Amino acid sequence: MFWAGKSAAVTISLSHRSGAALCVVAEAGVQLGCDLELIEPRSDAFVADYFTNEEQKLLTRMPSADRPRMLALLWSGKESALKALHEGMRLDTRCVVVAPEARLGDVRGWSPLTVCYSRYQDFHGWWRQADDMVLAVVADPSPEAPILLENPPRVLEGLIQCA
Repeated sequence: MFWAGKSAAVTISLSHRSGAALCVVAEAGVQLGCDLELIEPRSDAFVADYFTNEEQKLLTRMPSADRPRMLALLWSGKESALKALHEGMRLDTRCVVVAPEARLGDVRGWSPLTVCYSRYQDFHGWWRQADDMVLAVVADPSPEAPILLENPPRVLEGLIQCA
């Protein structure tokens, strides 16, 4: 990232979906990615095409009421890691495995998240539910929990910073 023609001392990641936007900021050199996803039903074909066997097994163990939220969480974690790798959807989504480290029961705060890339690099981060969306942030090195910087009315989670 550049500011006034000079390399900025920060790394940013952006995401948007359904009229909401998310931006995370960390110091330069951090591999950083974020994503926000709408919690919505997805087909079995979507799951078979984009999720690893481990993730598919996790989904089959979920109560049906929690499945859309877990799908959004897994997808958001994948997109976050692929952004941190500066690859996006050019890579097969099954090359990253998302492992939430907390139960889905607590929907108010940030919960830990790990995303493993091809078994040799782990991204650590955080996820949370905000209204009908899941937000995920991952980084290497491991970030502190995100800090809300701004939350104007009618804007989902505003701008957050990873320490």
